[in-house]
Amino acid sequence: MSKQIIPFINVICENTKHVIPLAQKYVESGADGLYVFCYAKSDIEKDEFLSLLNKLTKTVGIPVIAGFYITKTEEVMKAFSAGVSKVVIQNKFLPNDYLYPEIVAKYGSDKVYLEMDQKVFMEGDFTEGQFILKHLTLSDDFVEKVNGLNGTVLFRDSLNKNAMKDLLSLNTVHGVSTDGLKDRDISLLKGELYSDGIDVTVFKAAMSFDELKLNSDGMVPVIVQDNDNDQVLMLAYMDKEAYEMTMKTGRMHYHSRSRNELWCKGDTSGHYQYVRKLYIDCDNDTILAKVIQIGAACHTGNRTCFYRDLT
Repeated sequence: MSKQIIPFINVICENTKHVIPLAQKYVESGADGLYVFCYAKSDIEKDEFLSLLNKLTKTVGIPVIAGFYITKTEEVMKAFSAGVSKVVIQNKFLPNDYLYPEIVAKYGSDKVYLEMDQKVFMEGDFTEGQFILKHLTLSDDFVEKVNGLNGTVLFRDSLNKNAMKDLLSLNTVHGVSTDGLKDRDISLLKGELYSDGIDVTVFKAAMSFDELKLNSDGMVPVIVQDNDNDQVLMLAYMDKEAYEMTMKTGRMHYHSRSRNELWCKGDTSGHYQYVRKLYIDCDNDTILAKVIQIGAACHTGNRTCFYRDLT
């Protein structure tokens, strides 16, 4: 399984109205999932958090992991009903010794993380399950214990002291959750990690550009659709450089025929197009791109270039 980059959002530290826009920014940037948590203890705050999760999971198209103050099994069902993919239980907040195994027995070990500090993990008899580990120092004994687990680990780290590559290099670590990527393009980071031999999810072309049927200018037309509603946004052209840059960065690149140069859609306007899927037609001569469109696709300011009636 590919290693994942999963930004985390501490709801207590963020203005609630900023959570969904921040989550959307992470999605656009190439995040594989989100870890959203709020460990407030009051019932009112927990209900507010569950309501936020319900809105969030309907907005983003990637898995959402939820961490909150859980005192009984029934509360976990509320989170799954809100659409989250997994729940997180803080080891230090467990009210008794049987709640965690009870939740795992009911929902499955693949649906539940147990989160704790590295120090607690090293001192305890933890040998199997899914863990989120934080406050990390990659000592030899810690690395040995993590690699010997019968299970998987998600590291939670600010990346102030540890490098993403080093964290993802451990055998049982399936991902890193961090708040240290707010100003980074995650797709570009994945490209760097992939080049360094880390098995992260990147766009890999099923065909080389040389296998496509090109027009007389050595290019292939690209029809661009909105990933959410299939609205046709624009038509542009790719040469080999644009094709390969699109695959490398996860952002749509084209060849500007008027300027005769490589063109990353959005570099001037900020209206980037983030790739979600590329298709090739039956003749290998036209690409269909499904994208997340930021702002307007058309230079006129319209969402789509096809905004005028012809009939």
